[in-house]
Amino acid sequence: MLQITEIHPNPEGKDTTNEWIEITNLGPDPINLQNYTFDDEEGGSKPYTIENPKILQPNQLHVLEKSATAINLNNQGDQVRIFAPETTLETPAQTPTTEPVTSLQYGPTQQGLSYSLITILSPTGTKQTYTWATPTKNQPNQTYYALEGTITQPPEIAKEFTFTITEETTNKPLTIIFEEETLNFETAVLLLKPETKTHLLTEKTNTKNTFKLLDFKIAEAEMETTAGATTTTTAPPKTPTPFPFTTIITPLILTLILGTTLFIIKTNTIKLKKRQKQI
Repeated sequence: MLQITEIHPNPEGKDTTNEWIEITNLGPDPINLQNYTFDDEEGGSKPYTIENPKILQPNQLHVLEKSATAINLNNQGDQVRIFAPETTLETPAQTPTTEPVTSLQYGPTQQGLSYSLITILSPTGTKQTYTWATPTKNQPNQTYYALEGTITQPPEIAKEFTFTITEETTNKPLTIIFEEETLNFETAVLLLKPETKTHLLTEKTNTKNTFKLLDFKIAEAEMETTAGATTTTTAPPKTPTPFPFTTIITPLILTLILGTTLFIIKTNTIKLKKRQKQI
């Protein structure tokens, strides 16, 4: 089965010379590419036909350079199609079939990236999908890893941005590195807190148990630790009780009033006695 596995429509530098299309034989048998025809879409570039014999073994890839095909890949979106030659036992005709054996459509491009068929490995199995990725010209396309786990160490800055998760299926601690383009550090600190469960799309690095973050999704933020572990909860702040000023002020006022009254009575009594003596 012949398949378009990578398209590089918007390279760094000149599109006129650096564009290319990668095809791969994903079937069990060899394919002779002679008289296969390629184009971008109806009304697009002039179709290109491979004139000489070209055997593509199973899992072997072949890159079609723009310098050879003259196929112009639009940066705003385009479609690449492949037509097989129509052959019979009586007449090995060289006319291509009317329906493409395979085609691939892409949308607006990202400069320097390829539209690639990548493999995603996850605990539930393997799947393939197309995405914009770093070009892998004449090399196998990327394999990504879907990880699920709980954050044990929040984002920090050392030589690079990192955080740590405990992977769900293996229970191993894994270091995840990330870049500002993928996840802003300030945002990471707010979202990726300890005990938060996440789904991560990553790429393996050359360092053991270390992966590069490509994309992420927050599954849930745990409010407590796992069952069986000691749960530490912080009591909500108590509302301060108002100081009972009235219990002090009321007796004080009464005392002052009584004292004043007695002082006035005593003073008047003394004045009265003085007047009586004068008489």
